[in-house]
Amino acid sequence: MSLRPFRLATILEAVKVAELRYLEARVGGMNNATTYQSDFVEVMSRDVGGILAELVVGRKFSRTFLPAINTFHAQADVGEDIEVRSTPHLNGSLILRDNDDPGRRYVLVICDPMQGFEVKGWAWGHEAKTDEWARTDEGRPHWRYKGPLRPWNTLTLARPAEAQPEHSW
Repeated sequence: MSLRPFRLATILEAVKVAELRYLEARVGGMNNATTYQSDFVEVMSRDVGGILAELVVGRKFSRTFLPAINTFHAQADVGEDIEVRSTPHLNGSLILRDNDDPGRRYVLVICDPMQGFEVKGWAWGHEAKTDEWARTDEGRPHWRYKGPLRPWNTLTLARPAEAQPEHSW
């Protein structure tokens, strides 16, 4: 599998958003809600990969897409109902947590800032949050969906935007 590389400017953009998210959360007194206890470097590494994945999916619909800062689950990552999940693992699965909305669509992106990305596809939350995929290890209920994903090219916004030229990464 060959990953599509990022441009340096895109990686720098993701780092800036990750810094803003980190600082806004700390200034606002918010805890890192993740299951994992992480230091600054680990948080930044994980967040930069996630933000790059959000940029990939968001820019499918708008060349000017910018990830939101600390909206958590109040707002979808992209559009009205698209959530983006990333993993650096080439055979990674789509992971949903107990507070993820089963009515939203979840996109899986294999993403490594230095290696590149590949969008694997998408599934509805209710398809992933079933007993078949349920897990309780790692301390917090979650679902590791390894079922079939819909093709990336079938993902649309609830309100389609005008066609955009492909983004140069």
